[in-house]
Amino acid sequence: MAARTARHQHRHYKTLIVLVMSMTGGTMFLFWIGQLAPVTPLRSSTPTARTWTQIAVRSQDAREQDGFHHFKIDEAGRPSVSEAWDQAKHDARGSGTVHILVTCESTEARLTTVQAEKLKRLIDILRTEHRIAPDRVRISQSR
Repeated sequence: MAARTARHQHRHYKTLIVLVMSMTGGTMFLFWIGQLAPVTPLRSSTPTARTWTQIAVRSQDAREQDGFHHFKIDEAGRPSVSEAWDQAKHDARGSGTVHILVTCESTEARLTTVQAEKLKRLIDILRTEHRIAPDRVRISQSR
């Protein structure tokens, strides 16, 4: 009986070593397989498909509340993107329209040269990226 116990005295250590080595080997094998064929995770952050069909540009007094818009060009000509664009939100009154807001010093003021250039560039980019026809661009005064 004493010989039997002496023979299996370190079996726990041996089992633990074999287990650690097999887990390490298995992990390395799975990592290698993963490198061969990368997989898109199920919870990926792929952008939402945007279906924009027209562009609406409106100008308004800078002192008024902005309202719904996707892009804004302020009095100094600085463009900004709204949260509605980042989340691909459509206007409640109609889907498919990209809303651009241009703010001016007053309701009678005209667009500055910088604002006009930024607006033209933004419209060109949106038209090209979303294949919007030139006749689908609407420009209006305050809403």
